[in-house]
Amino acid sequence: MNFAVRKAFLTLGINIKKGARDAPNFKTPAFSALPWNFWHWLFDIFRPAYKTVSLLPGVFELSYLENHGAAFGILKGQKAFLILMTGITLTVLIFLYFRILGEQRYGCIRLMLAFLISGAIGNFIDRCFHDYVIDFFYFCLIDFPVFNVADIYVTVSVILLFLLFGFYYKEEDLDHLLHLLQFWKKRKTQE
Repeated sequence: MNFAVRKAFLTLGINIKKGARDAPNFKTPAFSALPWNFWHWLFDIFRPAYKTVSLLPGVFELSYLENHGAAFGILKGQKAFLILMTGITLTVLIFLYFRILGEQRYGCIRLMLAFLISGAIGNFIDRCFHDYVIDFFYFCLIDFPVFNVADIYVTVSVILLFLLFGFYYKEEDLDHLLHLLQFWKKRKTQE
């Protein structure tokens, strides 16, 4: 194998020499450039003392919070129910996404569904592996509940979907969209 390729993998902490069984070292500098590893590192700093870091004093803070419920802490301790509902919701959203995949005029809806799916998956992974969702953004100026990036994806995409359906798409577009979503009917291909 090319020495440069091997060196690149070693930089990432992956030993690809024949017969090597080393797992990737996720603490190498190359991996710490990845966003998910950055957040993991950040939470390792905050978690021990549940520290709060003020980025804009009196306005915005990074504050570690383990949310064992859904939005605003509702349904605390209902992990199985939340995982089941998220799984069902993800199944429906992914079905909708792929059902309208070939339709050019629904590109905005596909984009919003992609953000919605991404946010749901982010919180789903946290809930499955940690039994809670890690929230960390806190607007202390208005005392808004602590939230995370996945919450932003879900909230913004739902608001934009409402705006799209309310002001952008016409009734004919919505009728066509509903026709596409009828899974029991075969979809006609456009020629």
